[in-house]
Amino acid sequence: MKDQDETGLSEFLSDPMSLLFDLNDEMLEGMDRIRYALGFSFWAGGLIALGSIFYALWLVFVEPSHDSGWYALLLAVIAWVSAYACYSAHAERSFLEDYSLLGWGIQRANEWKPNPKIPEGPDAVSRLVAYLKETDDRIGYILEKNPQKLQRNASVKGKSKAMHSFDLFMNASKPIGFLSDPVPEGMILLVRKVEKATVDDVKDLKTASEEVLKRLYPCDQSARVVLLQTAVGKFPEAAAEFANKNWMKYDRSIDDSVWDWSSPVELIGEAPDKTYNLENMYFG
Repeated sequence: MKDQDETGLSEFLSDPMSLLFDLNDEMLEGMDRIRYALGFSFWAGGLIALGSIFYALWLVFVEPSHDSGWYALLLAVIAWVSAYACYSAHAERSFLEDYSLLGWGIQRANEWKPNPKIPEGPDAVSRLVAYLKETDDRIGYILEKNPQKLQRNASVKGKSKAMHSFDLFMNASKPIGFLSDPVPEGMILLVRKVEKATVDDVKDLKTASEEVLKRLYPCDQSARVVLLQTAVGKFPEAAAEFANKNWMKYDRSIDDSVWDWSSPVELIGEAPDKTYNLENMYFG
């Protein structure tokens, strides 16, 4: 009798891209549980290995007996296995953190819409906050748990100690979650609004944001920098081209390592049909 395809794999394989996105979502749901399991393996393996080594030395040199050699050999095997488990858990952590970073980006890119509807709100900045809360899991989580993290009309100090003004500023580290409550990473958000974007506007925001990020980084948060155009219409071609070709550069911490990082200034503007014009969207 033939086995039935109860998992539906044959149907999934007819649309492999959808399968990859679904697998990525399932992996992200269990990411924190895997992270905790690796942490437990690292510490438990290390402590057992050290304890076994010290006890074996005690049996051989402090309280030797006829069977000490066999006990010491057994403890040496336990120590080796535990040390290997500790090493493997530490080695897999780098892969896990890299996958977590890329996986969340893939999920956000999969859910992204090129011309989303503008949410209701009293002003352009409020509408942007509603849009970001709805489309970015990190911002949505932080605003739900700690809405005070989002500041309006903020003056933020840069690396040179100069003050830079932003219409929106957020600096929130990753919140602590439980095994059944996976949480996204933290977020740094810098938003400045202009009526009609120019190359100078993009350049000024890029410079100010790099200054702030170089003071706040290296840390494990992601960063989004947005230039919000309040005048209805498309972005000037020169401004969009400059933003696309001139990304911000700063240091970012990933899994206890400092990386040379770069990300764009995102351009978001309101279109006449009550949708957003989006340029240079960043999912990292």
